[in-house]
Amino acid sequence: MKIAISGHTGYIGTHVKRYLSRETEIDSIEINRNDFQREEQLERKIRDADIILNFAGYPVIKRWNAKNKRIIHDSRIDTTTMLADAAGKKTKIFINASAIGIYDGIGSHDDYSKAYAHNFLARVVKEWEQALKNHEPKFEYIAMLRFGVVIGKNSPSWKMMKMPYKMKIGVQIGHDDEYFSFIRVEEIPRVIEYLIKHKSPGDVINVVCPGSVLNKELDKVMKTRYGSICSFRLPNLILRMLYGEAAIALVESKNIVPRKLENSSFNFRYSSIEESISDI
Repeated sequence: MKIAISGHTGYIGTHVKRYLSRETEIDSIEINRNDFQREEQLERKIRDADIILNFAGYPVIKRWNAKNKRIIHDSRIDTTTMLADAAGKKTKIFINASAIGIYDGIGSHDDYSKAYAHNFLARVVKEWEQALKNHEPKFEYIAMLRFGVVIGKNSPSWKMMKMPYKMKIGVQIGHDDEYFSFIRVEEIPRVIEYLIKHKSPGDVINVVCPGSVLNKELDKVMKTRYGSICSFRLPNLILRMLYGEAAIALVESKNIVPRKLENSSFNFRYSSIEESISDI
C-alpha cells in the first residue's frame, strides 16, 4: 500500500509518518513544497498512491494581517485542491486535516452541528472542507478531521500553555466557564489507521478527546501536574493586543463532542485531560 503524505514535516504529519513506518507493507510518498510548483510534477509524484493524507497548512496563531490571511487560506485550500486534482485512478482514499475552529463558541457541537462561527478562521475551514467535497465523486472514501488543540511532547501549542505552569505561576487563557477541547497527538495516527481500515465514519469527524474540560478544571489539573503555586487569568485584551483578530482562536470556548468516533468501535487511549498530560 502506498500512502502519499503532504505536511509530513509538521507536528501531526511527523507522528503519522512515524506510526505508519512501523508497517512493512506501507510505502510512504513524501510530498514536499516544491512538488506543488508544477502540476505535472505533483501528478507523477502521487499517481501510484492508494491513499492521500494532507496535513499541510500555515500556522493560524499569527496576526491576521492581509499577507498572513492569504497564506493561511492558500496553504490549505490551494493545496487540497491541487492534491485532489492530481490524484490518479489508483487513489481511493483522501483524508484531509480540518479544525474545530469552524464551530461557534455557543453550547456544544458534535460532528453533525451546523452552528458555525462567522470569523476568518471559520470561513477558511469551510472552504478547506469544500475543496475536498468538490472532488468527492473521484474517491471511494473521504474524511475531514476537525482537530482540537493537539497536545503532546514537543507540541508547539502545549509548550506555550505549560511553560508558565512549570515556572510555578500558571497563566489561564479564557474565562473559567469556557471549554477547552483537545486531542493527544498519539491518538491521531490511530484514528487515521481506523478510518483507512473501516472507511467509516465519513465526511467530517471531530477528532477530540471525549472529555472536553472547563478552563477552571484545566487550570487545577495543570497546577497539580506541574506544581504551580498559583495562577492568574490573562486578560483577553492583552491577547488581542498581541494577536489582533487571531486572538479569537485562543480565547473562544469550544465544547466539542467526538460523536462519530464514540459511536464507532474506535477506542480512545486518552479519555481525559489528566491522562493526556500525565507524561508531558
